[in-house]
Amino acid sequence: MTENIIKMSAAALGGIFGIVFGEWSTVMQVILGIIVVDYLTGILSATTNGALSSKVGFKGIAKKMAILSVIVVAHLLDTLLGDKSMLRDAVTFFYIANELISILENVAKMNVGIPSNLQDMIKKLLSMSGEGESYTGGHEFIDSDPTKKSDEKGKEDGSKRN
Repeated sequence: MTENIIKMSAAALGGIFGIVFGEWSTVMQVILGIIVVDYLTGILSATTNGALSSKVGFKGIAKKMAILSVIVVAHLLDTLLGDKSMLRDAVTFFYIANELISILENVAKMNVGIPSNLQDMIKKLLSMSGEGESYTGGHEFIDSDPTKKSDEKGKEDGSKRN
């Protein structure tokens, strides 16, 4: 009996997911995985830097829920317009790139160097999402020397990086 309840619950959740987000695709797998990794690297970064806070953590969860809400709206608009998943995927690519930027910022705060090929991949994702190169300003790891840790770069240019 308990096994049937579990199976029915899983089927119901899968059905709701399909209605709300559309088909299960690689793009959806990637965004969900990256959202989890971003949250975890945020916790690790905050712990490493002595800034762990439940209030900040809750804001992080709220942000992730907002991202998923925008993806749901994009899917619903695709459904309305008769597009299979064009808008949803474009919006999701934007958030994948944004979450990758956040992950790399979290890692940089832990003084871990950022490989240039990851920076290049994020720029490509941003251009696929329609943001182009304009979004890259203001992120400490983009166009930096990936072989140096963030504290070394701060000493080199006279600024302090967190």
